[in-house]
Amino acid sequence: HTIPAKLKIVMLITYCNLFVAGIVFYRIRNQSSSAWDWLILLGGVFNQWLLHDWIEACVTLGIFSVFYLFCIGKIGFVATRPLVYLGTISYSLYLIHEYIGWITIRELQAMGLNINVVILIALTQSLLL
Repeated sequence: HTIPAKLKIVMLITYCNLFVAGIVFYRIRNQSSSAWDWLILLGGVFNQWLLHDWIEACVTLGIFSVFYLFCIGKIGFVATRPLVYLGTISYSLYLIHEYIGWITIRELQAMGLNINVVILIALTQSLLL
């Protein structure tokens, strides 16, 4: 796939389809779906194949399928208290986890800690923040 890296960054096309899919799933859950919604979701899967590979496209299709089933009330059992909490903090977690997590991982690895312990500490830290 030959899209230049700088163009991907400027156009925010690497993962923007996943953000847009979240909006579409919100519409499906709270309104009804239209042909445009399905085209947008299909375009998101195609984008994953185009920019990444067919494996990521298949994973995206699977995730979209699970989200759809949740939106239409077929798998409501996933709305457990811990998962609802993670959903509530997901945006702030998204904003802080990578930078703080990598700094924590790098510093603790330099101290010689086991990688599994390091990851557990970074995960706990991100969730608590």
